Amino acid sequence: MLKFISHIITMLSLGTILYIFARALPRIDETEAQGKKIFARNHILFYYLEKIDGYLHSFSEKTLRKTGVVLMKLENKVNKKLTQIKKDSSNGSGNPLDLSS
Repeated sequence: MLKFISHIITMLSLGTILYIFARALPRIDETEAQGKKIFARNHILFYYLEKIDGYLHSFSEKTLRKTGVVLMKLENKVNKKLTQIKKDSSNGSGNPLDLSS
């Protein structure tokens, strides 16, 4: 099972790297393309690729925003726990690992 999960994570990572690399490639300028015939623009596949690209862009934006909110909540919980530990250790003997008392 662990082997299967590691394969899934590897494939998702490779797909993510490929997607980021494809987005980083330079785009064809519209003014440069007007003088030349580009068949990909007229092809119906290009329309679907643009829709998928827009969907992935909005999905990644929403996912990153939600992840940021979850991380902020987690950070607040950790900070509360740290202040509680500091408060408890200052009320005690000063050393929380000291078992002599």
